Amino acid sequence: MGLGQPLPSRASLPYFSEMIHFFNIKREHHEKLDSIIKHAGWSHSAHCYLGNSLKYIKQIPQILRDNTVFLYLDPFGLKGCGFDQLEPFLVRDPRYSTEIVLTMCMPVVHRLAARHAIERGEEDTKIKSYHQLLTTVFGGDYWKDILYQQDIDTGIKEIQLIEYYLEKLRQYLPYTGYCPVRPKSDERVKYFIVFASRHPDAMLLMNNNMHKAYFSNMHKADFGGTLFGEIDWRDMPLPEGSSVENLKTLVKDLVTQYPGEARDTIWLKVVQAKFMSYDHSRYLDALSQLAKENKIEYLVDPNTRKRNNNSKLFPLN
Repeated sequence: MGLGQPLPSRASLPYFSEMIHFFNIKREHHEKLDSIIKHAGWSHSAHCYLGNSLKYIKQIPQILRDNTVFLYLDPFGLKGCGFDQLEPFLVRDPRYSTEIVLTMCMPVVHRLAARHAIERGEEDTKIKSYHQLLTTVFGGDYWKDILYQQDIDTGIKEIQLIEYYLEKLRQYLPYTGYCPVRPKSDERVKYFIVFASRHPDAMLLMNNNMHKAYFSNMHKADFGGTLFGEIDWRDMPLPEGSSVENLKTLVKDLVTQYPGEARDTIWLKVVQAKFMSYDHSRYLDALSQLAKENKIEYLVDPNTRKRNNNSKLFPLN
């Protein structure tokens, strides 16, 4: 593969659309991945390109028609996930599936924001270029009002920034969420994994997957090599703010607000309100407990005579 190899033409779109495509600008990474794919016999469904992914990303929307798109961006730093690069995918015809996952590196964000230099009045051409990059990535300069707040914990500012960013994404793809990635539960976030989709099923799937990945890995990082490390992470207490009692309160409030909705409808609203805090099994446990406590009416599906995703929920008391 030569550097800057062109994408397939519109005429060969079926070939392009039915494959997974990986882009690497570093030859060693490209060759290693290409070797792994060929050795595994995956060449019929995956293809590697050596070149600048920024150029390829600009080309891809030009040859897309009604294709399903899953765009995963994992840049080194922030270059490569600008809002202007995402926008051609965000504004695609809503009849066609578009899923976006990207990583957002927080140490790089703070370094480019250069808050302390700004406070000292040291803004120069280089810092202005850093700020322009942040504005391009986040699709606006609202990051300044968030990151330059005084007497606010850095972690809180990061959450505020990502949540505001997701609000922008939701203008195009309504189902969004994020997962923090950190070495241990009491350490700073290294980066966020952000996703956006047009379909609610994607959000539910991401919720369960990210819940499992985050809490199982934090359990391993925090308790590996100790007696607690032998305990299944599912049996450990949930963190503050994500207790079973908090979940029951949230569910009861939602059932009160949306009486008569189906079980799966309320579950989606739980995920939208507290993404990644709970998995589906804890939700079902919370419903059963609320029903036993006579706080909600948890009906059976009249067609199956069993409780299932079609079961209607009503408030009691």
